[in-house]
Amino acid sequence: MSNGKIKSALERALERAEKFNQVSEEELKLMEHKPQGHSLAGKYLNQDADLGAQLERVPVEIRPYVIKGIEETLLKNITLPENERAKQLCHKALEGLMFIKEDKEALNYLIGQLEHLFNYYLQALEQAKASVKAKLNQKYYAVQQQLEAQFGGAVKIDMESQPEFQQELKRVLVDLNRRFEGSLQQAKAKIQELK
Repeated sequence: MSNGKIKSALERALERAEKFNQVSEEELKLMEHKPQGHSLAGKYLNQDADLGAQLERVPVEIRPYVIKGIEETLLKNITLPENERAKQLCHKALEGLMFIKEDKEALNYLIGQLEHLFNYYLQALEQAKASVKAKLNQKYYAVQQQLEAQFGGAVKIDMESQPEFQQELKRVLVDLNRRFEGSLQQAKAKIQELK
């Protein structure tokens, strides 16, 4: 930058060109072809496209770069199954890894570990919901009794739709997710290391 002035467009372009020259050919190929992998994985996850067939159509010389993109997208979709959609997406992402990983035996072992983790998480999630319900049940029962006395008839309060229930559940879920997230990340790192 000359004399503390704002950089000219030419100076900025020269800096970018200098940085561009520092990028290896391998990195350039990865930057160029990894988005195709993201796209293929997205179609597989969301449109039920045949990932194996799509991958076969990718030229062999760029396939490793495309696979990196597929792997990245699939791993991002392996999350704690907080709801049915997340559970299905995670399961599909795990199945998709079978198309791109060579060490199927090790991958199956890690998938088994993840499924065990997810089952344990779902049990803990149900227990957490039951705990929040039990904690707030007395309070809402008292409110329900007051409303029934006031209106002279049966009144039903949907506790799970109440803001207080949602806030308490969210607080409990943050703690629960924090406890399980480390194990999930470790398993994902092991999957990424597989050939």
